[in-house]
Amino acid sequence: MAWVHDSIFKDCDIRGVFGTELSPDAAYRVARALGVKLAGKRVVVGGDVRVHTRLLQNRVTQALQSSGCHVLDLGCVPTPAFRFAIAELHADGGVMVTGSHNKPEYNGLKLVLGPVPLVREDFEEIRQMVERQEETSGEGSIGTVSLVHNYQAQMIRRFSPGGALKVVIDCGNGCYSKIAPEVFDKLGYRLVELFCEPDGTFPNRDPNPAIPAHLSALTAAVLESGADLGIAFDGDGDRVAFTDENGSVIPAEHVLVLLARRLLKRDSLASVVCDVKASMVVEEEVLRLGCIFIEEKSGHSYIRRRMILDQADLGGEVSGHFFFRSLNGSDDGLYSSLLVAQIVEQSGHSLATLTRGLARHQITPDLRLPFDLKEAQHLVMRLRDFFARERLSILDGVKVYFDDGWGLLRPSVTEPAITLRFEATSPSHTADIALRFLEPVKEILPLLQQNYPEWFPTAKKEGAASHPPSESEKPPGSPRGKKAAQD
Repeated sequence: MAWVHDSIFKDCDIRGVFGTELSPDAAYRVARALGVKLAGKRVVVGGDVRVHTRLLQNRVTQALQSSGCHVLDLGCVPTPAFRFAIAELHADGGVMVTGSHNKPEYNGLKLVLGPVPLVREDFEEIRQMVERQEETSGEGSIGTVSLVHNYQAQMIRRFSPGGALKVVIDCGNGCYSKIAPEVFDKLGYRLVELFCEPDGTFPNRDPNPAIPAHLSALTAAVLESGADLGIAFDGDGDRVAFTDENGSVIPAEHVLVLLARRLLKRDSLASVVCDVKASMVVEEEVLRLGCIFIEEKSGHSYIRRRMILDQADLGGEVSGHFFFRSLNGSDDGLYSSLLVAQIVEQSGHSLATLTRGLARHQITPDLRLPFDLKEAQHLVMRLRDFFARERLSILDGVKVYFDDGWGLLRPSVTEPAITLRFEATSPSHTADIALRFLEPVKEILPLLQQNYPEWFPTAKKEGAASHPPSESEKPPGSPRGKKAAQD
């Protein structure tokens, strides 16, 4: 495949650096292969704000038309509005051209071929179709349609007015830059807008809001304006992050617990799907509610797929995706943010108060290390063999459960890297769990010490962390402002 790099085929979508990995010709070839499956059917195509998206979008629509598809071009839309359009227009499939939360030089294709999301096996099949140059020809068509106002209207119908709540919205110059502020405004919230002009170069912050360091402007704006809540969207709008009134970034797991407490009936058969990286607090709270907890592989398509197949009520991923049965298992950053705002508004309590007590375990952030993926698989096998007689999960990499916490190592699904995470029931045990987990792969510890010295300082013998980061040592993203003492 001289014109299509194998590297663009990921577990949950197609993604790569524009021009070097993902070219317009590559997008065309992928869409021709997709056209074999969708020939003669109605297909929706949307795109994000990135500077090269329109070029890719045009090539995708041309390829689908040449395959005999009847294409409806949505123009520039958030990914949740793209999914809304598929349902609203009764389409048989779709392509969303987006780099999602990745840096500006990236772009990609999110593919829809029916109600169940595609996963690794599906993308491998498409890769092989592209390699064999499979395609079909027919008399297709291209039309344009705009459903943004319909999407906004249905959001407004779902939620009650926001009263006196003051909200800072950081759209990060992404797809929600005009849409989200308009919806919040029409619902009566007092708004402070931050980076709400669409700009595919993302000049003000990284498109990924899941990293607290990317939210420094938001946390500052919350404190300066005296807002009750801060909201930040990713580039295409399916991820969202929150800060409380103190400017502290709220972990996605804690947001998921709030949603579960609001949406699930106690002692019901309701179920919650969560990825393997999530804190133990989610499972503890879901079981406390008398509901069912389901652990799933990380990746938005895996969570959505499990939501649909198991008819789950709620789902979440630590990266900031939240999934709802009321949205047919889909994730939607705007819907999630409106629901969290409504919870805060109607509870009469601050977000800091609502989440107090949920940080009862010590958990590291995602510890990401560049790593050859073949070598990463060797690490996985060594861990599996070493801990074969322990309680472990091989759902996604290797997760080993100890009496006082757990450790996880998993290969990335989007880049040559590994992700590690550790959690302990007691803050003093986090480093001990990490050392126990890394016993069969000791070569990883120096890499963690080099890249994450705040969690793995080198001062202590054998390189162990002597203590978890204190409030003053923690990475950026959890500032304490003038409101901190009030709660």
